[in-house]
Amino acid sequence: MKRFMRIIKLVFLVILIALLAIVSISCKTAERNPKEWAKLYGYKPEEVLSIEVGTLYRCPLLKGKINGLDAYVLFDTGNIAEPKISPAMRKKLDLKAVDSKPAYNSKTNTSDKINTFLCKKFSTLNENYTNLNVVEARDNKFDSSISLSMLINKRFTIDYKNRMMAISNSSSLGYKSKGEVLPLITNNRYKGMIVVKGTVNGRDALIQIDTGKGSTSIDKKLVSSLNLNSKLGIYEIDNIKLGCLVFSSHKAKVSDFSHISNGYSQPITLSLGSDIISQFVLTVDYQNNVVIINSR
Repeated sequence: MKRFMRIIKLVFLVILIALLAIVSISCKTAERNPKEWAKLYGYKPEEVLSIEVGTLYRCPLLKGKINGLDAYVLFDTGNIAEPKISPAMRKKLDLKAVDSKPAYNSKTNTSDKINTFLCKKFSTLNENYTNLNVVEARDNKFDSSISLSMLINKRFTIDYKNRMMAISNSSSLGYKSKGEVLPLITNNRYKGMIVVKGTVNGRDALIQIDTGKGSTSIDKKLVSSLNLNSKLGIYEIDNIKLGCLVFSSHKAKVSDFSHISNGYSQPITLSLGSDIISQFVLTVDYQNNVVIINSR
């Protein structure tokens, strides 16, 4: 009997060691160190940045400085205007408005005015920008945000799961990508805006990729065309296809994209938010006008 119990304990120990080994291997596969990650996506180690993902809005944040003051900077690929600064951060820095300009409010579908400020030094994305014009955000969700103008002619990759991103002045031709390569649909009116072709529940669509948005949103006309049902203003989209990759959204909201659709061959009808972008590794290569999506 004692011998039998020893055998049972030995078998249990072997199984436990095997399980721990499997867990260890899977963790190493899922989480890479910055050097390995840089090599995988064709970057130099010094081009890699750490990101944080907001707990409430699930959007990517970078650590930066504005006029020497620490700030969280939203990596917002939907911001086609100037970099933004929150009202609270503006007060901390005691910035005075130098101008005002018209702006479109997507929440109310109206035009209003926002104040412009001058930042002597804005540090983010491994760059130190001097005498940078910024506009005041409408709320204090984030200290500040980048604008797409900071990304033009560069290549960047962002990986929510590994909490890393990289930005480079070199193109992606120097490494072989195993991801889904999609043409970037360019528009001189909205330079840098990330728009690709895809399908939504089988319907052809122009799709914007917006890391500054927590949830995916869909055009109200497409909602009607697809006959989607809502629950308290939330829509479920079963099939969002980008190349050969398929995603779904269970918390899509209705939005109006008419203000950013001018100049395209067809209206933008879907905007991917961080709820879906966080499921893959996104690379945008502006030099070659391609978007690369690496699935998990």
